[in-house]
Amino acid sequence: MTEPETDQVPSDACLRCRGTLTDWGVHQFRTGGTTGSVKLLVGELGELGERMIPFHLRYCSYCGQVDVRLPAPTATPSGRW
Repeated sequence: MTEPETDQVPSDACLRCRGTLTDWGVHQFRTGGTTGSVKLLVGELGELGERMIPFHLRYCSYCGQVDVRLPAPTATPSGRW
């Protein structure tokens, strides 16, 4: 018996057009904090709730699709990224 054909996309291929994804590296994204007039009133104290989350980015130079994933965990004493 032969194995059934699967329609799997390679991990380095774009899910939209199946072009090759180019590695863009790990970038930090800011979350939380305050915006607008509240930031004017409380100033830098409004940034206490902010934190940075790392994302691994790849993009397709053919169709422009951006692939956003969590980076592989690194070995840190706390076990976090």
